[in-house]
Amino acid sequence: MYAIAHKVKQVYNRYPVITNGYWVEQSVFGIGNQFPTIEQIPTSGDPLYAWPEDLLKPDLIIYVTFPDNLHLTGTTRPPNAWKRRLEYIYKQISDPPVMILSTAPGFDNVTADIEEIVQEKFLGRLDVNFLPN
Repeated sequence: MYAIAHKVKQVYNRYPVITNGYWVEQSVFGIGNQFPTIEQIPTSGDPLYAWPEDLLKPDLIIYVTFPDNLHLTGTTRPPNAWKRRLEYIYKQISDPPVMILSTAPGFDNVTADIEEIVQEKFLGRLDVNFLPN
């Protein structure tokens, strides 16, 4: 995480930087393993969700869900056994807030949504022109 933050600091004033995972993913995974039911998960504002002061904080976090019924092959786990918990945890993070998008309407739709969100957030600050489809 800190190595990624170091590299991002070298370019983020000129270009948007997109990473997969980072601190949020690790935190959500840890919280999800620590608290096996939604009722046990701490709510927003709990110190568990506080961003580390020494780690570069992103301007935008997008969590993309992929419903089990969209898999080309079946999964071996019960449907949504852990996904509801993880999505609930992502919703508890408020600084910065996590935008949750689903691939259920289709991959092209979610891609277009992400492009629109990024352009709205950074237009005028960074070059956010996407390549044509």
